Amino acid sequence: MNERSMQETVRTGYNEGNYPSVYRNRFSLTLFELLFFKKLIQGLEQGAKVLDLGSGSGVPYDLYLTQQGLRVTGIDLSEKHVAMARNNVPSAQYILGDFLDYRFPNGQFDAVISLYALFHTPRDRHAQVIAEIARTLKPTGRLLITVGTEDVAYKERDGFCGSRMAWSYFDTETNLGIISQCGLTILKALNEKDYGSDEKHVWILAEKRIR
Repeated sequence: MNERSMQETVRTGYNEGNYPSVYRNRFSLTLFELLFFKKLIQGLEQGAKVLDLGSGSGVPYDLYLTQQGLRVTGIDLSEKHVAMARNNVPSAQYILGDFLDYRFPNGQFDAVISLYALFHTPRDRHAQVIAEIARTLKPTGRLLITVGTEDVAYKERDGFCGSRMAWSYFDTETNLGIISQCGLTILKALNEKDYGSDEKHVWILAEKRIR
């Protein structure tokens, strides 16, 4: 596996599969998700800037954020998903691209989210991605991210929402360590499976430390 072949597998899988109809087929947040999103945006002023890395079809997460009066910028490598997001959340801005390659200015965003996306990139890039997120956050800006729970360098499988997909994970403790080492303080970390979800990813909310 190399980085480009993995990213192409992911891009093709999302373009050809039916992920939005399986996992992004609702327009409101669950009670579990609201636990994190309310804390994520607590204290943010109207018009505060939020970056979504791996924004998918824009719902329900970007839609919720824009409904709270926040300015959302999303980036996703799937042409299909970006087109859907622009239709679903017209008040947000969407960029077609790979967030592994895209650099935003220092301290530009009040919050960053990346949900069900990081583990579709090679895990040897995860620390770099988190460091980039920390760089783009304003002081005390917050990150909301989902991570895997397994130690799996790379895996692919067919039949994921009707197409082939690829993953690359660290275990939970390693993920928490990476986030802390990048200058972020962990505020909350919960496994969604413990709250009735069929999924078993860990949701992490973290805040940028003031140096």
